[in-house]
Amino acid sequence: MTVAIAASIATLITVGLWLGYAWTQTRYYIGEHNQHVAIYNGVSQRLGPIQLSTLEAETDIRMSDLPEFSQQRVRQTVPARDLYDAQRIVKNLERTGTTAPADECITASPSPSPATPSATATPKSTASPSATASPGSTASPGAAGSPSPSPTAPVCEAGQ
Repeated sequence: MTVAIAASIATLITVGLWLGYAWTQTRYYIGEHNQHVAIYNGVSQRLGPIQLSTLEAETDIRMSDLPEFSQQRVRQTVPARDLYDAQRIVKNLERTGTTAPADECITASPSPSPATPSATATPKSTASPSATASPGSTASPGAAGSPSPSPTAPVCEAGQ
């Protein structure tokens, strides 16, 4: 009976460790390898003598070419949701020198406040005599705005 319980516990521990390791291999992160930016598969931890990540790809981007802040971020590792996301972060590093994942991108979106549309619509409404002649157009300043949802371009690319 004691042997069966010990065997069951050992089996559960083994299965749990294997499942945990398998889960780590579904993760990716950006780190440093040989003074270059690299993509790793796994998590940037060790479990005793076992490294929980492997080098997926080393890029041509030298760490010394990055701004100091980005160098620090890469040395501390930048997590990615999947391989595609890791490749997107590397492309962003190559283009802009920043790691900015999609959730950190600053994108201009339509503002719910009427102050922003009226500020962009002011030149158009003063140029049009029908805008001042019609009482309905002065009641809704946002209606005279351009069909463009955003007056400025996004700072970084998301989802490409």
